Amino acid sequence: MSNEEKRSTSGREAASGKENISGRVRRAAALMGVVLLVGLYLVTFVLAILGNERSTQLLRFCFGMTIFVPLFIWVVTWCVGILFHKKTFASLNLLDSDPEERQKMEEAVARSMEEEGQ
Repeated sequence: MSNEEKRSTSGREAASGKENISGRVRRAAALMGVVLLVGLYLVTFVLAILGNERSTQLLRFCFGMTIFVPLFIWVVTWCVGILFHKKTFASLNLLDSDPEERQKMEEAVARSMEEEGQ
C-alpha cells in the first residue's frame, strides 16, 4: 500500500470515528433524557399513591422537565454537530443541504420581488 493510500484510509477511519462518536453522544443524551423523565414520573406516581402532599408539586416539576429535557437534548445534538462538523436534525443551515433546490428557491424569491416592484 502506498503512502497516499494509507493517508486516505486513515482519513476515512478518522471520519468514521467522528461519526461513531457523535452518534454515540446523541444516543447517550437521548437515553439519559428518557431515563430521567421515566424516573421522575415513576417517583411522582409512587408518591401520589402513598398520599404525599408534595406529589402535586413534583408533578408540575415533571411537566416542566418534559419540556426542558428534549430542548436540552436538542442543544446537545446541535453542539455535537458543530463540534464534529456534521449536519444533524438540529443544524441551523438546513437550506444548504441541496444546492440546486436552494438556487431554485432564490430564483423564485427574486422573481416575486421583481413582480412586487412593478
